[in-house]
Amino acid sequence: PEECTHTWEFDESEGSYDAEFHYQVCADCGEKKKEAHNFTSEFLGMKVCEAGCFVDPAQIETPEMPDEENPEECTHTWEFDESEGSYDLEFHYLVCAHCGEKKKEAHVLTGMQFLGMEVCSQGCLLNLGGEEGKEPIEEGSFPIEDYYSQRGHHAVKSVEVSCDEEGYSQYRIWYPADLEDSNATYPVIAMCNGTGSGYMEGMTDWEGYITHFEHIASWGFIVVANNESNSYSGQSAVKGVKLLLEWNNEEGNTFYRKVDEEKIGVTGHSQGGAGCLNAATKHGGEDIFKSIYSVSGAQRDLAVGLWGEDAAYDIGSIQVPCCFIAGIGAFEDIVIPLPCLQANYDAVREGVPAVMMRRKNYDHGDMLIKGDGYLIAWFLYTLCDDAGASKAFYGDDAEIIVNTNWQDVAVKSLREASGKNPEAPNTPGEEPSSPTQQNPVSSSSVQEFSDAESEAAAHEQLIKDALQQAGKLSSKTLKGCINTEFYSAMYPDLQEAFHGDAVLLKEHFLTYGLSEGRIAIPFLDIVKYRESNPDLQKAFGDDWNAYLKHYLVYGIKEGRSSCTYFDASAYVERYPDLKNAFGYNAVALFNHYVVYGMKEERNPAK
Repeated sequence: PEECTHTWEFDESEGSYDAEFHYQVCADCGEKKKEAHNFTSEFLGMKVCEAGCFVDPAQIETPEMPDEENPEECTHTWEFDESEGSYDLEFHYLVCAHCGEKKKEAHVLTGMQFLGMEVCSQGCLLNLGGEEGKEPIEEGSFPIEDYYSQRGHHAVKSVEVSCDEEGYSQYRIWYPADLEDSNATYPVIAMCNGTGSGYMEGMTDWEGYITHFEHIASWGFIVVANNESNSYSGQSAVKGVKLLLEWNNEEGNTFYRKVDEEKIGVTGHSQGGAGCLNAATKHGGEDIFKSIYSVSGAQRDLAVGLWGEDAAYDIGSIQVPCCFIAGIGAFEDIVIPLPCLQANYDAVREGVPAVMMRRKNYDHGDMLIKGDGYLIAWFLYTLCDDAGASKAFYGDDAEIIVNTNWQDVAVKSLREASGKNPEAPNTPGEEPSSPTQQNPVSSSSVQEFSDAESEAAAHEQLIKDALQQAGKLSSKTLKGCINTEFYSAMYPDLQEAFHGDAVLLKEHFLTYGLSEGRIAIPFLDIVKYRESNPDLQKAFGDDWNAYLKHYLVYGIKEGRSSCTYFDASAYVERYPDLKNAFGYNAVALFNHYVVYGMKEERNPAK
């Protein structure tokens, strides 16, 4: 053996590495040696050694600070730079924990994906636009969609009022500023928010919601919104409109005799896309709402699975015009895949006007804003009998049929509109009409929005900001992976105690749920995962984040059990087509099972 030249390989035996060293073994003679880690990158908050070791930074002894007078002597401990704009499509930025020096580094893709985006070894989340070399779809220009995607001609105001409702504390009403001096009545649109979203600061996408509401109001609508973060039942939209109708009969109120009670529509995005369907068919909303515009509304089975039977909507009971829209993307195909969108459209009873369509190039989160152009046209058409706006949907030459920005378009039972809105785009050869006080959407008291390019740039920036925020969330922590809807649904005592409050549910799980052995991640019982893996207990102790990260990166590949009915390791190894499609991505595998696997009777158990 003294003549062996040694072919060193990583020692795969139990306990083969710790916070300081890893061990190698000669493939020829079996001799072993230990070697200090050489950390080359980070992944999901853990240090990654060039030998493949995965070490919690908290276990690594921090070197002494260098002499401040000789910063050139700093040996550098590089960490991911968490500052704003810390990465782009090509590079991410690292900062030394001691001297503060920064450097940029090209992304190292791990091969993992999260919500349809590529994951870098530093945790960056990148939208690379699909396969390498794939040309982006060039968007066309279509006059009706383009026109109503711009800001309308009304200055906008809003008023806020506190309430003591279960799950939300405020209503906010946006309205055209000229309403205050007008004798006209105005159409109304109520909003059902997406999960965790609303207009309040600190809530997801709140800036996008304000942009959305102001856009609608600028076209002459009163918008009824609230700060509810779980709108699946649709009750908050109904209650908000009922409050507005009370004000409509309250002398001295800003909205006294300003509400057109026969022109009230409802819309919603994501969870709210399901909520607006419930609002128009339950809780008295069936007597209020005259039109529906559901944006990326959660498929019925998913809604019920996440939020219970109160989220179950009945398409067959809809009696008013209904438009179903969605985007096309990895996450959208989880929330409302094409077969489910088609099923909703098909379930609309005979004779009820309906439209369905999907927007190219944009995934789930983008659709709140990207559906705005046709939202305005839809409600002007179905609520205000606007002939100009109706051309987006009605007729053999309807714009939506020829609009190459959209696909999977279907229309049925639409009716011809006869009204004229002077703010509608002119058809070739027509002269612009003059505003009339009789049409509230075209009041003479208007404020022109002349900088359409600036508005478009603002919308584009919102999308970039959302992508940046998503990237910051890609570094998985236990708190970030808690599914509060699942956690609440699993335990009736939590439903009674917290009523869906996501913040309180997360606090309960971290403070009490772990010690009580409860499950808050649908695809991982982290308490049992710890108990069933003594080697991990020895390595990680009470560091719950380490158990989570180990399972996501190593546990699935090693065949370790998730200790739940859905076992990602068993699921991916049992079905080669899923392994080819998703690799060892637990989130993607779980989402596939919820949306498709159950229907296909696939077995997710160990």
